[in-house]
Amino acid sequence: MRVRVMFIVSVMTLFALAGGNAFAQTETGRIGGTVTDQQGSVVPGVTVTATAVSTGVVRTTTTDHDGKYVLANLQPASYDIKFQLAGFKGVGMKLQLQVGGSLSADAKLEVGGTSETVTVTAAPDVVNTSNSEVSTVVRESEIRDMPNLERNPYSLVQLSGNVQDTPIEETLRNNVPRGVGFNVNGGRSSGTHILLDGASNNFEFDTTVGQHVPLDSVQEFSVVTNNFSSQYGRATGGVVNLITKSGTNSLIGTGYDFYRTEKFATNSPDNIANGVQKGHFTRNQPGYSLGGPILKDKAHFFSSLEVINITSSSQASSPAPPHGPRVWPTK
Repeated sequence: MRVRVMFIVSVMTLFALAGGNAFAQTETGRIGGTVTDQQGSVVPGVTVTATAVSTGVVRTTTTDHDGKYVLANLQPASYDIKFQLAGFKGVGMKLQLQVGGSLSADAKLEVGGTSETVTVTAAPDVVNTSNSEVSTVVRESEIRDMPNLERNPYSLVQLSGNVQDTPIEETLRNNVPRGVGFNVNGGRSSGTHILLDGASNNFEFDTTVGQHVPLDSVQEFSVVTNNFSSQYGRATGGVVNLITKSGTNSLIGTGYDFYRTEKFATNSPDNIANGVQKGHFTRNQPGYSLGGPILKDKAHFFSSLEVINITSSSQASSPAPPHGPRVWPTK
C-alpha cells in the first residue's frame, strides 16, 4: 500500500511540474509596466487589477520595490486595468491584448482620495518592446468580414506581409498543400509551425494542418514571420498562432448553411470548345456556433460544429498524337 501511494504521489507531482513549467503559454499574452508618482519616483505596493470585459475574469498583482508589475498568461481579450494605493487617486485604462501579445502600460499616480479615479483615455503604445518578433494579427472582425471561398481560416494567412502562395510545383509533388498552403518569410511551406490554443497543430506525417476548426469558432490568430523565440519550437519559416473563442457573459451564436453549386457558374471555355457539358459540383457546409455564461463572471461555455459535404463529377479530355505509319520526307 505504501509503495502504491508513493507511486501515485510521484505521478501527480510529475504532471504538476509538466503543467506548470514544461509547456510554453504561446497563445496567452502579458501586460507589464512601471507605476510612478507626479515627481517621477517609483511607487511600490500599488495594487494592479486586470478585469476581462467580456468574461469578468479578474487578475491582481502588486508593484515591486522598483514600481514594476507583470500580469502574465492572460487570455487575449479587452481588459480594464486599475491602479490603486492608499493616499493616491486611482488610475484606470482600457487595453486590448492580442494573441501572444505583450503590452507595456505605465501609470502615474496623483495624490488624493482613494474614491477619486483618473481615467486614461489615450491608448498606450502597442509597439512590442519585450522582444524582436515581427508579426501580424488577423482579428475577429477580419475573419468574419473578409470573403472566404472555402471558409478556411488559414486562407487569411495571406493578409500578413512576406507571405506567398505555395508554388504549384511543390503542391503537385506532394499531392497536398503543406503547412497552411503558404510560404512564410521565404521558407518552405512545410516549415510553418501551426498552433491551436497553444498546442502544436501540425500533422507531422505530411506537415499539413492537423485539426481544422470552423471559421466561426476562431477568435483571432497571429502570423509571426521573423525573429520568433524558441518557445515556438519547430518553425523554420514562420508561426501561425490561432486561438479559438470561449464563452462570454453574453449569449451569442450563429447558424448557417454555406452552399455552392455549378448552377451559379458558367462552363469553362475548353468544355465549350469541345462540346463537353458542364460538370456537377456541390459544396454544402451547414454549421453553428453558440457561447454564453454558465455562471456569470465565473464559468462560460462555447460550442461550434461544421459539416462539409462535397459531391462532384466532371468529364476530362486530353489530346493524343495521331497514330499510323510515319512518312519521312525524301529529297
